[in-house]
Amino acid sequence: MFMKHRRTVAVVAISLAICLTFTGCWDGRELNTISLVAGVGVDAAKGKSGITMTVQVGKTGQTNNGKEKESPTSKYLNYQKSGDTELGIIRELTHETSRRLFFGHNQFIIFGKQEAEKGIKPQLDFFLRDQETRLDVWLLTSDTTAGEILNTESDLSPIPAMDLAQLIANQKANSESVETDILDFTSKMESEGTSPVIGLVKIDRTTKKPKFLLSGMAAFKQDKMVGEMSEPETRGYLWTMNKIHSGTVDVKVGNSGSSLEILEGSGKISPKLDKNNHVSVSIKITAKLGIREMT
Repeated sequence: MFMKHRRTVAVVAISLAICLTFTGCWDGRELNTISLVAGVGVDAAKGKSGITMTVQVGKTGQTNNGKEKESPTSKYLNYQKSGDTELGIIRELTHETSRRLFFGHNQFIIFGKQEAEKGIKPQLDFFLRDQETRLDVWLLTSDTTAGEILNTESDLSPIPAMDLAQLIANQKANSESVETDILDFTSKMESEGTSPVIGLVKIDRTTKKPKFLLSGMAAFKQDKMVGEMSEPETRGYLWTMNKIHSGTVDVKVGNSGSSLEILEGSGKISPKLDKNNHVSVSIKITAKLGIREMT
């Protein structure tokens, strides 16, 4: 009986050991079969219904032995196509690229101004349902077209989308733009009494070479863009929403001045209803500042 039990244990152990050698990723993909999407732009299609989608991917070459090497020219490639839906456009792009577009590393989605004013809920639906897209992908809107933003070269990064993503992350240092991801926007869009906002990206044409910059934010009513807010207005919004992280405040007294750094900040909103049913709102701001420069 004891020997039979030992034999059974041995058979089970050997079977488990054999099974371990068969493990692997059932849905694994080789890097040389996919293109990593870095940024996505969605615009209203020109002269017809539907949308125009711009997808920016990192560009690589390939040697004969299958190892990747850097392309000697541009380090990125923009695919642009029009259609009725994002899924349809992505499938149509299979006629132009031999590599499958992979959205798992996408940094942001930019909506052109015209498309944002029409409403972006239908376009967000695909990204909410797609299993590759993360819900922490940033949302932006542009004062021009999203395609134009993604076609703007960067001096600091070979892939413009990666430079813009870092620009978004750096906005906490100045608190004059907002960081809004898919989950945050959707939550506010579906909630009563709240309106979503997203960062506004523009093209600076005052320099010899155009470059993109983040400046202020776009305000939405449900999923439709209804207005823009300047950098000072955006900071005021962040004060009231307790989302101030850092920044500077310049103070002028006579011929002297100081540059103060925001160390801590908070805001409290107190609505009031008087006897005539008139509503007023008072906002109390509390801040801790540090002197960083005196002139």
